[in-house]
Amino acid sequence: MADRSAPRRTNSGEVMIVHISHTYGTRGTGGADAAATRRHLEMRSAGIDSRFVCAAADTGETPDDSVMLLPEGRMHRCIYRLLAWRLVRYAMRLFGLPMDANLGIVPIGIGHVLRKLNPERVYLHYLGGEILRYEELLAIKCPVVVVLHDLSMLSGRRSVVFPGITYGDWLDRWLFRRKKRILGKLDVSFEAPSEWAAKVCRDSEVGKGRDVIVRRGNVDKVFAEAVVCSRNRDGVFRILFGCRNGRSNPAKGFADLAAAIALLPDGMKQHCELLVFGESADGCDTNGVRTMFLGEINDPGRLAEVYRSCDVLALPSISETQGLVKDEALACGLKVVTFNRTACPEGIVHMRNGYIATDVADFAEGLKWAKGRKCEVLPF
Repeated sequence: MADRSAPRRTNSGEVMIVHISHTYGTRGTGGADAAATRRHLEMRSAGIDSRFVCAAADTGETPDDSVMLLPEGRMHRCIYRLLAWRLVRYAMRLFGLPMDANLGIVPIGIGHVLRKLNPERVYLHYLGGEILRYEELLAIKCPVVVVLHDLSMLSGRRSVVFPGITYGDWLDRWLFRRKKRILGKLDVSFEAPSEWAAKVCRDSEVGKGRDVIVRRGNVDKVFAEAVVCSRNRDGVFRILFGCRNGRSNPAKGFADLAAAIALLPDGMKQHCELLVFGESADGCDTNGVRTMFLGEINDPGRLAEVYRSCDVLALPSISETQGLVKDEALACGLKVVTFNRTACPEGIVHMRNGYIATDVADFAEGLKWAKGRKCEVLPF
């Protein structure tokens, strides 16, 4: 059996690339992990010796030997999970620390693996969930690309931008100083999935003066094959909203969507239906519109069918560095109604493939605009 840790040069002359993200898989994972997995698989398909280092693998995936699950060894993995997923979280609750913080204090053995692999370049993706001790990154001796799926590596414990909310307590300052010190010792550049995220990075204390490129993540090809141009056959106007954890995800702005729905004419509400994926719950009423919950959808083909069955995607997000759901919908030809904040409007041409609202009342106007409009797939 070949030595998995030995660098291997391909026929094209490329040497090893390493991706580090919490979970391997494109189904049942967060958007950052799924994007990291797709990037790894794209490189493998192109003949590049890409490795994926992670703390977990989605049970629906079948990883090959290019995927390295850490810590190595069953006993070490059990100890790590006990520390990272149980004891650290318990201690945070006990001492009243904010549960959205990723302390980065549990070592996973990445430093040892990187010294063995000796890669040409390392991509850092989603480092949440106590995947590693931040100081382990100092073992990297090659160029590092920080992929800005969120803003966590530019700040202390903040991963998204919420208007009016600032951080500055001792925990936030401690985490920020650690990240800044570690990244300052590495040969770092940044990769942003949107122009907005790139600007935030260039303006930040960590990213200022560093190379920042914009590279939009590719959506699964199944969405581009599922263009939705025939809908509304039964006279029902279907509004789609979806994200991990559904309505309870504070960054996704469901309250603004509900407020916009309240402003729709009663005659329109009678023929509307709101579909929510990412959350399992009994059907209910949202300000006069029947609401159905589809649960988690981990199969891209099934999600493409959902897009195909709807008339518009509602994206009321407060903060997006890219918006994978938006890109999937646009690839399908599904209209998107969103707000003009963070990266939400990127890729949308107002009143052609979507509607960019200025406030809640305008968002309601966008939903009315989308009713009966034909889809238009634009190059992105």
